[in-house]
Amino acid sequence: MRHIVLGSSHYTPLILTAIRESDPTGIIVILDRSRETAETLANMVGGKPVDGDPMDPRTQEKAEMEKADIFIASSDSDAMNIKISEVAKKNYRIPLVITIINNPANIEEAISRGADYVISPSSPLQSHIKAILSTDKWVKTTTPEFFGIDIYLYRTVKTSALGITLSQLREELRGFEAYVVALAKTGSLIRDPTYELREGDVIILVAPRGMGEIAVEKIRSLISRIQRIRAEMESRRSIYP
Repeated sequence: MRHIVLGSSHYTPLILTAIRESDPTGIIVILDRSRETAETLANMVGGKPVDGDPMDPRTQEKAEMEKADIFIASSDSDAMNIKISEVAKKNYRIPLVITIINNPANIEEAISRGADYVISPSSPLQSHIKAILSTDKWVKTTTPEFFGIDIYLYRTVKTSALGITLSQLREELRGFEAYVVALAKTGSLIRDPTYELREGDVIILVAPRGMGEIAVEKIRSLISRIQRIRAEMESRRSIYP
């Protein structure tokens, strides 16, 4: 296949390596304003360097964009990535256009302007930070749009979900298009449905895209009901020791 990669952001070497590992014999064209940078990147993967203004039709001709199977915009500028992706899709009808977006607020524009897939490297970073800092809170992880799923994580630390079993969680979601699994604090998969959640365990909920929040609300409702029952039982113990 013929790949064109635009730009020299710090993601570009990773992208080039991924392309070469996925397509060992493919043609890789590296397009950058700087001849030196284009050559350095091209040498990493045995590619062809092309330098010049990416928006100049003469540069696009040198890169032979009309022959490309895949175009990846990976400059440091979201504006440039969006503009050149639009050109790649609308002017050259490149079958697969991938746009790297640094600011997640620009994702929708990139899609509307012609990108087949948009990757926002900062989104997984945000998810990781939230997952580390959030305890007893649901955190939505970032998944590629084409997967068509929502994934939510819940790390049990305080008393809210302690003692709840996997079978209770799954029963709450019965008939609903969602599923839960759990990992122990050690990272091992919890297989026993009667296992009671302990501090540090992680609940993983998977649902079709757009349905995850509804499933999360069902489990929140379950946890609230169990908390009320526990509170009532404690109250009765204090009255009738």
